[in-house]
Amino acid sequence: MRLYHFTNEKYGLEDLREKHLKVARISDLNDPTEFLAADLSNEEFSVAMEQMRESLANDHGILCFSENWKSLVQWAHYAHKHKGICLGFDIPDHSIAKVNYSKKRLPADEFLAQTDTLTNEMADEMNAYIARHTSSSESVSPEECERLKKEFLEKECRGLLREDTESDQNGQKFMMEILTTKGVEWKYEKEYRIFVPLDSCEHVRLESCGHIKDLHFVKFPSEDLMLREVIVGYRCNVTCEDIKDTLGEMTDRVTIRKARISRSEYAVVEGIEIPSDKIAAFCRRWQITRLALFGSVLRDDFGPDSDVDVLVKFDDKAHPTLFDMSRME
Repeated sequence: MRLYHFTNEKYGLEDLREKHLKVARISDLNDPTEFLAADLSNEEFSVAMEQMRESLANDHGILCFSENWKSLVQWAHYAHKHKGICLGFDIPDHSIAKVNYSKKRLPADEFLAQTDTLTNEMADEMNAYIARHTSSSESVSPEECERLKKEFLEKECRGLLREDTESDQNGQKFMMEILTTKGVEWKYEKEYRIFVPLDSCEHVRLESCGHIKDLHFVKFPSEDLMLREVIVGYRCNVTCEDIKDTLGEMTDRVTIRKARISRSEYAVVEGIEIPSDKIAAFCRRWQITRLALFGSVLRDDFGPDSDVDVLVKFDDKAHPTLFDMSRME
């Protein structure tokens, strides 16, 4: 499936140069309700969901994509106000999860009903886990009990997210609904996700002014992540030639396009790159005082196979011949 990843100019070029994508940490996502899709009115259930989210955040991240590169809003929000870049990848269906959008939080009782057996078994397993890791002759402090609960939940979350998990199917269904449900306000994103174990990523530790930040990256090309397109934002200063130079040997396998704003609808469409410095030099050379485009290049049906029609006005002192016209083309 062809999916798209928006980024700003700086990190987009870095991604192409290093051939990697930065993995988003769950705790850094811009939606505070991420992975908290259920109704949390019940305090005990709310605490359990918060603990599960925290456990997941410790050792998993996500790569976010959209099925739509033509969204004005996504270019504005995620590609630095149309100054960034959009990367198109081919990703196998089995590697991705589609995000669903809901007007209301999912009823907790439905989840609990679906996983009643699972939750009872998990409670028994959790109590057994705590018993195995504490001395029978000593009372367990509330703090130690909470620590062991979180440790147990982390192990369970890792198991539910692994493809080779032997966990109950109801448990996997419960987990995936939590991981892939967002509020309806986010529907414009048309999002798909890849869940990534952090221990499988390239790890970079940055230290600045006493602060340490751990970054994680997934490399491409790979069987699960094959770069096929680079779309340059219509306000981006990066040229298509810059992208080719950055891609190097990958250029022949990647389509590079320039975006523009549609003239007939609220959308981003494919355009052409206009190298103003080269056009200015061309006009000086041939004594052209005015150059304009017309035809399909100005319409939304313009594509890679379309002709580019040009209208020029020569200086009164210029006397171009037919041979000159041929050389101009």
